[in-house]
Amino acid sequence: MKKLLVNIFALFTLLLLSTGCDKHFKEPMVLGGQEVSAAVLNQGKEKFMQNCYACHGETGDGKGPASHYMRPIPRDFTHPEAYFKFGGVEAGQLPNDETLTQIIKEGLDGTPMLPWDLADEDIHAIIQYIKTLSPRWQKEKPGKMVLAPKDPWAGNEAAGIEEGKKLYHATVQCARCHPSYVSKQELFDVTKALLGYDMTEIDDNIYDPQLRDSSYGHKLIPIDFTYHPIKTGTEPKRLYQTIAAGIGGTAMPAWSSLTAQDLWALTHYVKSLADLRDTPKAQALQKALRSQPPFVAPQPDAENSEAVEN
Repeated sequence: MKKLLVNIFALFTLLLLSTGCDKHFKEPMVLGGQEVSAAVLNQGKEKFMQNCYACHGETGDGKGPASHYMRPIPRDFTHPEAYFKFGGVEAGQLPNDETLTQIIKEGLDGTPMLPWDLADEDIHAIIQYIKTLSPRWQKEKPGKMVLAPKDPWAGNEAAGIEEGKKLYHATVQCARCHPSYVSKQELFDVTKALLGYDMTEIDDNIYDPQLRDSSYGHKLIPIDFTYHPIKTGTEPKRLYQTIAAGIGGTAMPAWSSLTAQDLWALTHYVKSLADLRDTPKAQALQKALRSQPPFVAPQPDAENSEAVEN
């Protein structure tokens, strides 16, 4: 059945190419601050129709014939804001060719975007053609790549994980969107220690990701690191980049305002969670967290209460 569908798409694409895909570009274009020849753009259009059209659509609007069955839906390259989730630059900026090439070659884990084994020159041409689909590429240059500096926790990753756990659950509050991974008592303690206030109520839904608005016309679910795959890989430098840069068009902001030490601590903690995925330890953790009794805030001891009153 799969082979039949592939053949049908291939036949349809050939028919489309033979009837409507002539040499569309007659002149070079300046895209992302670089001049691209008409020959490269025409090559890119042809390769896009051969390899990308079924999902991303004939016009690149993300509404190809296969898109109706895909979640998340394919990227709409025609959007005026030219949103890219994983651009390798601060969220909202245009990505560099290096990152777009990486996405095409490696795919996005857990999504219908698979790795594509295409010639480098064809990938380059496709990327340049994609830039013609949104007017933003004609007005702006790509942003500066977010790169991971030297890891200050190298050789002491366990301490980095512990610091990252505190940042995740209290200071940075990643658990407002992503799930929490500590007990209710631990959450109470770390919040009081770092933020200075007592949590009087803690809901059971802190162990579930929270649905969030996006700029893509639909809501998105932030991933559960112990259950969902991380789309761009779990290598530390890649995780650092994603956390620091944020995810364009989503509720995940750029965290470049944090120090490198804190960003690396968060990276190590998130990686420790991702490493649990599909293991008995992940299942045991989830079972323990979800079987907790309703939270009752600790009462201040009599001595401290008397001191406050005096």
